[in-house]
Amino acid sequence: MRTLSDHLQEAFRAYSHKSALKTVRGTYTYAQLGEKVELYKKQLSSLRDPKLPIFTLDAPVCPETIALLLACVHEEVTLFLLNRYLPPFFIKKQLDKLPVSHIVTEGSLKNSTSIRERFLRIERDAPPPSGELLKQNPLTLLLTSGTTSAPKLAAHSSDNHLYSALASQTEIPLEPGDTWLLSMPLYHVAGIGIIFRALLQGAALCLPSAIDALKSVTHCSFVATTLRRFLQAPYTENLKCGFVGGGPIPPSLEIACKERSLPMLYTYGLTEMSSHVCSTRYLLREGGGVCFGKAHENARVQIEGEELYVQGKTRFLGYYPKSLPPEVWFPTKDTAKIDEQGRIWIFGRKDRQFISGGENIQPAEIEKALESLPGVQSAKVLPRPDPEYGMRPIAVVRATDFNEEAIKKSLRKILSSYKIPDQIFLENGSISSLQGKFY
Repeated sequence: MRTLSDHLQEAFRAYSHKSALKTVRGTYTYAQLGEKVELYKKQLSSLRDPKLPIFTLDAPVCPETIALLLACVHEEVTLFLLNRYLPPFFIKKQLDKLPVSHIVTEGSLKNSTSIRERFLRIERDAPPPSGELLKQNPLTLLLTSGTTSAPKLAAHSSDNHLYSALASQTEIPLEPGDTWLLSMPLYHVAGIGIIFRALLQGAALCLPSAIDALKSVTHCSFVATTLRRFLQAPYTENLKCGFVGGGPIPPSLEIACKERSLPMLYTYGLTEMSSHVCSTRYLLREGGGVCFGKAHENARVQIEGEELYVQGKTRFLGYYPKSLPPEVWFPTKDTAKIDEQGRIWIFGRKDRQFISGGENIQPAEIEKALESLPGVQSAKVLPRPDPEYGMRPIAVVRATDFNEEAIKKSLRKILSSYKIPDQIFLENGSISSLQGKFY
């Protein structure tokens, strides 16, 4: 069976003189990108430690990050792609529980020439236990809020990423000469998916900072927030397809795309399925549900008790440190149905999770953070509709010496910025009546 590494090597040979990356520093051909990959392969090989198998990358969108990710594919090195916007204490907590040997930063990748300076070794007395999951040799570890308040580390194999990219090719055919804007962060599975979709087919990746190259973009990935911004700005006439997902799509956005004859593909997916599960050119809405079409060729779906369960070649390996047996169906926590034509209809969440600007938000996590602050006795977090982000959190607290700005300042030390409530109210009435003002 051909691996992701095999497919990439074949693509780099076949398209050696084609454009692979369009950046603010200029264009890299497949051959030039391949030279960077070979350099990192040699360095990874010399630094590998069987007791500490994971490298951690502060994942900026730059040529060096992409080259290192591809080197990890070939060398079978696990890469923990770090969200640099997380609070420092949380980053340290994740690193302490993982068998990490080296941290790679944007500065060390771009500005250092020696291996010692490029890959910063973590000194530790004893590595934490590796866990059964690492025996399956995952390629990436990605933080996801999942379906509980505690963030989890989702592990994906090279095959997960490969079969997701191949499924995408049947829905959005790419060819040499196409250019996909790398508009998603690389600590999200959607960002990694763009890389493999493009490079497996001889297409180019356009980095967002390469303003002069934007006119050549043929494919883009959007969440509702970025799609709304895209519609307000000049867009490329060369656009062949916009990949829209990451949460609910307001009807007004879909109508705006139709009015401008923009070729959009609306998707439903989740981190645990290596990006998308199904997609459609036209959203059907009925009875409170939205139809996203049939599952792609490498995903399987079924309904149990009105909840959507997923399986298939793109299903992730599990949450670190425990692996999920391959025969297990994963519960999405989304209420759904599958109609007679095999199409998937999504109706909503079984839990309280909501999506803000493409990011999952669990109210319980914010409530716990609020209640950890001095003077806050109880907290309730609610979603409020927002014209830019879809939903934003607001909070109602019972507290002594209430000071909204002081509470927000304290929260910024323990929560990611997108989880800070836009407004915090002092409880003086029914929470249910307050919630009704936002719907």
